[in-house]
Amino acid sequence: MCDCSWASTSGACSGGGDGSECWYTCCRVPATPGNGFTMRSNPFKHDAFYVNPTYRQHIRSTKEHSDDPVIQAALESLIDVPSAYWLDTKERLSGAAGSTDNLEGILADAASHLTPPLCVFIVYDLPNRDCKALASNGQICCTYHADGTCDYEAVGDCKIGLAEYASEYIDPMRAILERYTQVPVALIIEPDSLPNLVTNQADPRCGNPATNKAYREGVKYAVNALSSVSSVSLYLDAAHGGWLGWPVQAGKFARLVAELGVHSKLRGYSANVANYQPLGSACPPESFPLHQHCNQDQGEAPPCCRDMCKLIETTSDGNNELNYVQMLANHLRASGVTAPHFVIDTGRNGVDDMREDCSNWCNIRGAGLGLWPTADTALPDLVDAYFWLKTPGESDGCTSHLADGSACGRYDGFCGSTDSLGSRAGEPRAPEAGQWFTEQVLQLASHEHIRSQTRVALGLVRPPKPPPYTQSMAPMHSTTRLQSPPPPPAQQSLASANAGLAAPFLLLMLLLLTVMAIPVLWLLWSRGECRRFRGLRLLPGDGMDLGPDTPGLSSATELESAELAVAQAELRVKRAELQAARARVAAQESSDAAAASHGATFGGSAREQASMEAEILD
Repeated sequence: MCDCSWASTSGACSGGGDGSECWYTCCRVPATPGNGFTMRSNPFKHDAFYVNPTYRQHIRSTKEHSDDPVIQAALESLIDVPSAYWLDTKERLSGAAGSTDNLEGILADAASHLTPPLCVFIVYDLPNRDCKALASNGQICCTYHADGTCDYEAVGDCKIGLAEYASEYIDPMRAILERYTQVPVALIIEPDSLPNLVTNQADPRCGNPATNKAYREGVKYAVNALSSVSSVSLYLDAAHGGWLGWPVQAGKFARLVAELGVHSKLRGYSANVANYQPLGSACPPESFPLHQHCNQDQGEAPPCCRDMCKLIETTSDGNNELNYVQMLANHLRASGVTAPHFVIDTGRNGVDDMREDCSNWCNIRGAGLGLWPTADTALPDLVDAYFWLKTPGESDGCTSHLADGSACGRYDGFCGSTDSLGSRAGEPRAPEAGQWFTEQVLQLASHEHIRSQTRVALGLVRPPKPPPYTQSMAPMHSTTRLQSPPPPPAQQSLASANAGLAAPFLLLMLLLLTVMAIPVLWLLWSRGECRRFRGLRLLPGDGMDLGPDTPGLSSATELESAELAVAQAELRVKRAELQAARARVAAQESSDAAAASHGATFGGSAREQASMEAEILD
């Protein structure tokens, strides 16, 4: 028996009891057909992704803030790029009719397509959300202060907060999703929640019993409830390599997932959500642990060992996200979690050397756009997709004071670090988390182009702009087809260089062949193999003879003249033979005429004449 008194009382769930008919976390959930999510195909292999019209409007308005044609072109290319929509408040579940700034509006818009595009959402409103960070604290609390803010250090069981989360957030979300099952949906479940239970238990905001229960029970409830929708695929957040990249932390996370008992209803896990860890390149499976593979005395380290944050030397396997998910997958399998899959956030990790402190995560100055959304990944059996889970241009958090001079209500010290855009004098102040930050998207677009050399070295290459989805598309319909990334610029540059060198190379080869052919032709010429050709070319009429005394001729020319005289004599003999043959043919024709009266036919004399002439001339 478990305590279910906090749970939603909708439907058959009455609260309390053994929980056999309830959709909530700590109790047994009835088996639902179609919940084998680890066996589902990759949802990101869908034909098209949804692009929010609101995002497009933000990009178009941002173009007005730059006169640089390069940056304007980069911004224009972003208009059709898909990204996730964050359900970070209860108010974002539904809204005014026709609005696409909420879950229901987006699904309704997507459902109007002949082939509905994939919609990606971030489920992000746990009680005591983001206990470690101050910038993005949520709206649901286990215990409330008098001013309505969360008392993170209050001890309790979080019944009030969990009941609010279930009845006012998850249950309405499930109801909306069930009305639009024709629309494929991928949900990222509660970023940073379980990772905080792994590493931040010493912080009283995260380590107290109320927050612990809120995260465990809240995640279980969300997964159990939302997995019942047939059109939904779930990914549970797994932080990033700079957070859980060490074997101890990765092992704790894997065991925590196994303890919750929800992994069979997950498609997989998300990595690097709203962070800046580089995608990098994948080391071979046999390379782990990386500190043994990458620190060997073997000369230059392989590209997969590139480690700007010096994590490998501390025994971490999370120097980049491709290595991190490989390592984490091993720990998940060891804990009984089979067939893990991942989606990696690449919205802002196109530059890997821009931070003085790699623990910084807030509006990083010098960041650039990473790989565009694609299901064509370096580890196709493990990584379902690269996707922009954090929309480029949405602020991570506010500076101490906002643009209007007022104090930031959710100020986190990381957002005022030297790495953070807006922290320096003269820079535009950063707005609250989730709000549009024009200066940030201008920077991301700028470094997409300006820092290309760094990105080439890492293989972090932006594909061409995906074409818009065109099937039954109304003006407000915003979809984008998945595109495979093009070859890295290094390869493109090589191809261009080869094309530029092709013409001079062919000319050189032709010249070499010509030089090599001269001795061969001279040999043939001197042996008389070309004698007949020379005779016909130089003797248009009988009796033409250069003679041996022609001024200025070399000994070689004299030899040619002698050979020419021989050829002339041979030709005269041939002509005499031709005249004799013609006489024989004439005599034969007279004989044919006589024989015709006796019925004898000889025929073909003209053909034989032509044949004999050709033979003689040859």
